[in-house]
Amino acid sequence: MKEREDLLKSKELCERILSRDPSNKTMLEKLETVKKRIRLIERRLTDAAEEKKHDKILKPSNKHSVKTEYL
Repeated sequence: MKEREDLLKSKELCERILSRDPSNKTMLEKLETVKKRIRLIERRLTDAAEEKKHDKILKPSNKHSVKTEYL
């Protein structure tokens, strides 16, 4: 999460610099790179959340899987 926060700060900084100087090629390139990395991290987080949700659905609960034997 720290990396994502750092990237968001970098994105904000790049956008502020570009608002003053729209022709700054270095900041344009950096902004595009930062945006791609943010999307990648968010996709990873979304995929992990979906996988966790899916695993929860497939995992049987303990109270239903216990068999009772009578003597």
